[in-house]
Parts: sequence; structure tokens; C-alpha cells
Amino acid sequence: MWNIKPSINKCFDCFTGLVVSFCEYHNISYEKCFLQPWGFFISDVINGNVVDNIKLCNSNSFFSNLEDFYGLKIEQRNISTMTELKGYISNNIAMMPIIINIDAYDCIWCEIYQKYHFSHYVMIVDSSNNSVLASDSYFPIDAYRKIQYSDIRLLTDSVYSLHFDKTELGEVSVNKKIKEIICFMEEHNILCNIKKLMEIFIAPNALRRETDNYGDNFQYSPIFLLLKRFADDRQCYAMALETINNNVFKDSIISFNKTNKLYLNLVNVIFKGIIIGDINLEKIENLFHKIFAQENESLQLLKNTIQKDEIPI
Repeated sequence: MWNIKPSINKCFDCFTGLVVSFCEYHNISYEKCFLQPWGFFISDVINGNVVDNIKLCNSNSFFSNLEDFYGLKIEQRNISTMTELKGYISNNIAMMPIIINIDAYDCIWCEIYQKYHFSHYVMIVDSSNNSVLASDSYFPIDAYRKIQYSDIRLLTDSVYSLHFDKTELGEVSVNKKIKEIICFMEEHNILCNIKKLMEIFIAPNALRRETDNYGDNFQYSPIFLLLKRFADDRQCYAMALETINNNVFKDSIISFNKTNKLYLNLVNVIFKGIIIGDINLEKIENLFHKIFAQENESLQLLKNTIQKDEIPI
């Protein structure tokens, strides 16, 4: 059995938290994995829920950073049947833990059990003929849960295995990495998507349409989870910069943490508006303008920092 304890840092989503838990189990750093383009793309034409039209920037760099900086390989395998999954887990669990994607609707330990459908990840740490032993950030720190194979409902056919391979781990230039990030952000004009999202949010009844299907449980609306993800990602970015060099990136760290608070403030304003039945669109618009300005400041601060000198690591 892999005796892996879940990470208790609340700024990680369920998948990231499992990966971090694996790193902590091996006493390996992980913070530089968050050094990637931030922000999001948004479709020009919105179909359905807003969240379904938003894609985070270059999320694959999370995987590549883990491998480049720390030698942690996350290998994805497509598995379509339960028989194939059972065989794959049985053959590999002794060598590496395995992450699967399931529907939180089926997870009896989740708050939204049999209420709403959400993508959720758990880590398999042991198995038998009929069941697996799983680790999850929802569990107490020393707890595991046995899940029968008959109760597992894969949400996607993507299964992830984790293992360290430091045989080809080389020196990674942080300067070069940040320059690539800045180039990507500017080339794709990423920050302008903040204003696009603002225009959608301040349209009449737009936010109500995003949350109406959830009734009194509107806090589970994907739009809130998305905004919280934006906030948490900025906190993770500050964490990465602190690890690289807290003094050199002092101003950038402060800027990212300010953006984190602005996104959380935006969530609270929308929450309050729904509760009292009066969403303050003017305040939401003002917060978006502040977020845009703060995100732009973060980008410029990073740009100015790496133009001055090589970053001492």
C-alpha cells in the first residue's frame, strides 16, 4: 500500500492536491510546477454555460514543469472498460499510485453526493480482486476508503500514473521559462479575456442563468468554482515565485496575492447579490477592471524583473 497522506492546502484542486501529496510523500519540492502561463481563453460565441466556453491557458505545462524541474512523470493512459482498468491497476499499483477521474455525484463522501455532476479525481493506493483503496483530499489526513470496483464510474477514460525518473533531470533555466510565459501571454493577448468575461457577467440576468439550476445550493454552480480556481491559481503562482527567489520577485508575489484577493472579493459580491436578490453589476464591473489592472501589473513586474539580470536560484 502507498501510505500517502492528502495535502491539506486548500488552494489546490483535487487533481493537483493528489500530485502534491505524492511529492510530499517522497519529500520532493513541487512549487515550480505552477510556473506557467496564467489566465484563460474564452470562446467568441458563448453556447450553454459560461464555464463550458472557458479554457485555462496551457495547462499541459503543469505536467512538463513537474518533469523538467523535479523528474516527476505523469503518464496518461486511456482505458475504456472496467476489466481493463482492473488489470491496469493490479499490474501497476505496486510500482506507482494511479489517479482516476470519477463523477462526484457517485461519491458518498462528497457534499454533492447524488446532487450534482462534477469531475473529481481520487488516487488509488492499493487494490484487491474486488476493490481499491483510495486517497482523496476530502478524507481526514490519515483516512483511506475502500471502493468496490462495481461502484466505480469513470467520468473519462483518462487514467494517470505517477513515478519519479531523475535519470535525465537537467538544469532548467527559470529565466528562460518566465520569458516563454511572458511571450505566450503577450502573443495571445491573454489578459483581454478578462474584459470579455466581464461583459458576459454584467449582461442582464447572466449570472442568474448560471446559478438558477442550483436553487439554494447555488454555491455549487461551476461559475463559482471557476472564479475560485482563478483565485487559487494566483496564490499558487506567488508560491512558485517565493520558492525561486522571494527577494527578487517580492513585488510580483505581492501583485499575484492581490489578484487572489480580488477574485475572492468578486465571488463574495456575487454570493451576496444572489442571497439578497440584488446583484450589484456596477460593483462587479469595477472589480473586473481592478483585476485586469492587477493582472497586467503582475505581467509587467515579471517582465521587468527578468530583463534586469539572471535570476539567482
